[in-house]
Amino acid sequence: ITPSVPDSQWTKSWWLPRFEDKRTQAATNDCEVAFLGDSITHYWEEAGKDVWAANFAAGPYRAVNFGFSGDRTEHLLWRLDHGQMDGLSPKAIVLMIGTNNTGHRKAHEESPTDTILGIQAVLERLGKLFPAAKVVLHPIFPRGATTNDPLRVRNDLVNSVICKFADGKRVIWCDFNARLLSADGILEKTMAPDLLHPSAVGYEIWAEELKP
Repeated sequence: ITPSVPDSQWTKSWWLPRFEDKRTQAATNDCEVAFLGDSITHYWEEAGKDVWAANFAAGPYRAVNFGFSGDRTEHLLWRLDHGQMDGLSPKAIVLMIGTNNTGHRKAHEESPTDTILGIQAVLERLGKLFPAAKVVLHPIFPRGATTNDPLRVRNDLVNSVICKFADGKRVIWCDFNARLLSADGILEKTMAPDLLHPSAVGYEIWAEELKP
């Protein structure tokens, strides 16, 4: 897995500026919990902002959101390798990454194994940078309306393996995907209006499941 910056029009317009802003925030922050991921994590600052303010912004967590819209595993690795969290000593790191590896690339371009190896590389990097921190590892959230949506299927394959990276000690598995779906596995638009990013309801469920 080769760390890299996104090859897109937004890299210079906001991705690199956000990287610098978050690096500055890390250097001047005493956060206990760091959230790492892609747009699903990033949008704690949008659809989930009220839930974030009520649950994670202050109190014992003093959390910082290092979610970046569009990120794949290689982009998160680049950020970690270039000082994204320098200066922090978080007690816990919340991690979900990988849906853009499947969403941005066709199956012949990135296999589930490729995505799995990317997530494993992120976990290994976090272990080296923050050996005392617990990592709360989430499965990739459901995407697509139905259980046979091709991207849902690919992500489910990834999830079936990355759960084994959790040892219950340093890496804790936190899977509540079933709560985001109907009884027959449908992802409703009330839960994720674009069938990918949670609504405020989804972020409420995330907070409820994560805090314990």
